[in-house]
Amino acid sequence: MVYSFLATWISFIFPVFYKRLQIRNAHWLKQKAPAIIAINHPNAFADPVGLGFIMYPTRFWYLARGDVFKPGFMSWILDKIGIIPIYRISEGGKEGLLKNDATYQRVNQHLKNNLKVIVFAEGLCIMERRLRPIKKGVSRMVFGALESLGEKDLLVIPVGVNYSQPDKFRSDLFYNVGEPISVKEFLKDKDKQSAKTQKAFLEMLEPKLRALITHIEQPENDTLVLQAEELNKREMMEARQLNVNDLSKDLEVLQEITAKINRAASEHPAALETYREGCNQYFHQLQKHQLRDWLMRDNKRYLLNYPMLLLRLFLLILGSPVFVFGFLCNILPHTLSFSITRKIVKHREFFASFITVVAVILFTLYYIMFFLLAWSFGDSLWWALSLVALAMLSAKFNLHYIPFAFKTLGIFRVIKNRKLYQELRAKRKELNLQFNKL
Repeated sequence: MVYSFLATWISFIFPVFYKRLQIRNAHWLKQKAPAIIAINHPNAFADPVGLGFIMYPTRFWYLARGDVFKPGFMSWILDKIGIIPIYRISEGGKEGLLKNDATYQRVNQHLKNNLKVIVFAEGLCIMERRLRPIKKGVSRMVFGALESLGEKDLLVIPVGVNYSQPDKFRSDLFYNVGEPISVKEFLKDKDKQSAKTQKAFLEMLEPKLRALITHIEQPENDTLVLQAEELNKREMMEARQLNVNDLSKDLEVLQEITAKINRAASEHPAALETYREGCNQYFHQLQKHQLRDWLMRDNKRYLLNYPMLLLRLFLLILGSPVFVFGFLCNILPHTLSFSITRKIVKHREFFASFITVVAVILFTLYYIMFFLLAWSFGDSLWWALSLVALAMLSAKFNLHYIPFAFKTLGIFRVIKNRKLYQELRAKRKELNLQFNKL
């Protein structure tokens, strides 16, 4: 009941924080068989919560660091939503490691009931576009679980978690599900727990998981890949007539861009440095003049004229009453959610997770009070319910209205400074040529 209630509320909050949320090969996760889901871990609790949201009513259990399980309500609520504590020696010492026996027993019991348990294969949560080495503990858990299942097979399903910008509001989240691995296939020798067998399993799992995400080999190229993505991805997708709203195709093109940067770093470092310097100069100019790269694309030229600007201004004026109503009705919980999160969260890996929880709590309390206040003044239940519904719908409207307004402002800045626009377009074309030659 607690899980269903929270899942229902998250269904309102999660689509607000993430602009697009999609999954590929979801059918692998719906099989009625014991399965361990091995995923990368760039964004704290958002990784498993997002998967649970998009796959609901399919339910998952997952392991999380044991030191967050404080006695009392915290442990109770974490248990109800399916979180199982796992202890590392750095957090719980030797005493904590002993508690892991109970953890493994719970995991094995869930698997015997054909349930699914999420394991963070890298161990640590690091917000970056690369797969870190998979922990050996994953293989020990997998083969220990298989042994407890008797004659049953155990599936390990690799899932790549891909964010456009994990800690940014209105970013994209894509789950890339790989083909399940049958653990029994590794038991050709008699020793189920042999180091050789476990090593062979990890050597299969790691490249499968890496293929489901973007893997930037050198950390110093993280920013460059983001810049190359912004400059090239949309045009590459349109040239190949791919659906730009399909995040699976989006990922395939991004993986191609990342692979090109990785290759150039080892084979053509001088050319890559020239490209990096050009990208830094171009994006610095955009930032200096408060412009965005999308304005420089060829397919956006039709927007850059006064008739189109006037049309957009007319639409903004037309929608302004709804915007003002939505702004006034929702600004308090929205501002508090971000303020509290920024004040408490010190590591960006936890930003999206924490703000989701804070927003669920604050917006729930706020709408309850909003309803009671409207009911007390209006003396009508339907009036109060209608007002709350309008507040929610106007908030949804503003998620589109505000970006539309900022884009209109960008169009105005370009029209006002045509010379700068031509210079930036020429620089962009030069960068695209350099990228194609890498």
